[in-house]
Amino acid sequence: SLDFEDYIDIIRRNFRWLIGPAFAGLVVSTVVAYMLQDTYVSTAIIRIVPQQISTDLVKNTSAQDVTDRISGMAQQILSRGTLTNLIETYGLYKEELKHEPMQDVVATMHDAIGIRAVNGMTSVAGNRALPAMSVQFAYRDPALAVKVCGELVSRFMNASSQDVMDSQLAANQFVKDEFERAKRELDTIEQKLTDYKTKNAGRLPDELQSN
Repeated sequence: SLDFEDYIDIIRRNFRWLIGPAFAGLVVSTVVAYMLQDTYVSTAIIRIVPQQISTDLVKNTSAQDVTDRISGMAQQILSRGTLTNLIETYGLYKEELKHEPMQDVVATMHDAIGIRAVNGMTSVAGNRALPAMSVQFAYRDPALAVKVCGELVSRFMNASSQDVMDSQLAANQFVKDEFERAKRELDTIEQKLTDYKTKNAGRLPDELQSN
């Protein structure tokens, strides 16, 4: 059986065969990495401001609700129509479009975009953690990467504003409906009270002293 010194001797005799492939792999990987095109990642952090209304009046939005809301907006923004519009507007993936269909290029751009929720982001005052979301876009042109990332952020802000507006309109309509319902009930009660006073004139409780 071989002992430790025998293994050392085997390694010493075959050292060139061991180091040669490793060095060749290092050279090849370096050349390949040098020939590959650089990719730049533009990242934006969107801080989600919590509600300012007291939780005694309106139930606070949970972290899960925020995550679901981000996912819903992400599905809308990362749709095929939106990504196609961005590709055509900013002239992205010109080389790929020469030999690939638009559908495949859209899938490539979809993979280059990263959207995720970020928990525990410290506020400026440093006294509490606020929910936030991260938007990333990777592209070979740094200037276009920044522009597209900013466009994605802008679309998220617009979608969020529209979502908030729709929620406010729904809340206002609900309050209006409740007000009208309560007013109708109050009018009915006042009419009944008026009819009662008319039918029982002279015998009402507030006329007890005069009676």
